Amino acid sequence: MKNYLTILLLIISFIMLPSCSPVVYGLRGEYDVRNYLETQSSYDDVWNRLIDCMSLNNIPIDVLDKQSGLIVSKPVDVSLSRVTQENRDGSIRNSNAWFVFPYEENCEIEKVELLFNVRVKSLVNGNTHIQINMDFKGFRSIIVGPLFMQNWQIQESPCYSTGVFEREFLNILK
Repeated sequence: MKNYLTILLLIISFIMLPSCSPVVYGLRGEYDVRNYLETQSSYDDVWNRLIDCMSLNNIPIDVLDKQSGLIVSKPVDVSLSRVTQENRDGSIRNSNAWFVFPYEENCEIEKVELLFNVRVKSLVNGNTHIQINMDFKGFRSIIVGPLFMQNWQIQESPCYSTGVFEREFLNILK
């Protein structure tokens, strides 16, 4: 009788445990993230290109201060076409993506929220220094709950820059 009770408890516990818990792997790929450059373009030329770029791409601006050379965006949701996930072997699914999530089973990418600033500074040698600083959060849907009562839940999840956003943005400004 004791063995039957033990077996019954084991079966019940297996049923109650989530059967599709996400398995998270660390980021395996290496990404070249360079967030600054020096250009021979004048401060005013870079500043005007920066304003044009922000307005043409409908990026909302929170702070705009030409004297200090600082523009701060308001938070924006990144298009999912610019977000990817690594494969199990660490290869990237979309080489043009701005952000990458480590491989994770039983999940779906929901969004990435991006907040960034750009600092433009005149240098003594006549060149202009441009630097982009980003703060971003990734969100994924994962399956949670016991076997018979599973549902999808959106949770913050680590994601990383691939360096593509910085490279594309800086190339527009130089």
